Amino acid sequence: MENMVNSGSLTTLKSGEVLAVNARKVANGKISIEIGEILTESSNSGTNLIKMANKGDDRFTGGGARRAWLTGTPEGLSEMFGVDFNTLEYSVNDRGHEIAPLNILSPTISIETPIGVEHHAICVQITESTTPNEWQALNFETAAKRRGANGSICQHKGKAIFANTDVALVSQRTNTFLNMDAAVQVAGVGTVSTDTGEIFN
Repeated sequence: MENMVNSGSLTTLKSGEVLAVNARKVANGKISIEIGEILTESSNSGTNLIKMANKGDDRFTGGGARRAWLTGTPEGLSEMFGVDFNTLEYSVNDRGHEIAPLNILSPTISIETPIGVEHHAICVQITESTTPNEWQALNFETAAKRRGANGSICQHKGKAIFANTDVALVSQRTNTFLNMDAAVQVAGVGTVSTDTGEIFN
């Protein structure tokens, strides 16, 4: 299975599709591959009628592609992806990072096994937790999951929810989503959790 550079883009990515967006040079001579996926709603989450009724309104699309990064040596990643990361054209972006666009739709990786090389599709895996990692704890306001771009922080049993992403094999993905505490608007008070009584605003 060959990965085709420039076979897709974030602007044309559809629900359920995965894209290897770009390669970025990082510390110690390593490369970080950005993977994006527009996740489909799980069957147990039900049909989102509000989202359907607001088709075309970006505020209801779910925020676009979820991202995860796979970091490794150029040699290791080249073997996995079949792309020579040392010969790509890198340019410095506005944040000072050396980036090479990939835009590989439905990326696969090759894994050496005792019986030969196996090819596997990759994806973004999401694990929600109420325990922040070190960076999330230091950047609580921007790291915690929110009810919309500027909404209140989402909670599970009264604790803030944090979403962690990883690159995973499609065949082994296990997303973990926490049920959010219900929130209601109370006149003169703000948003209140119906589970804990906590005032969010």
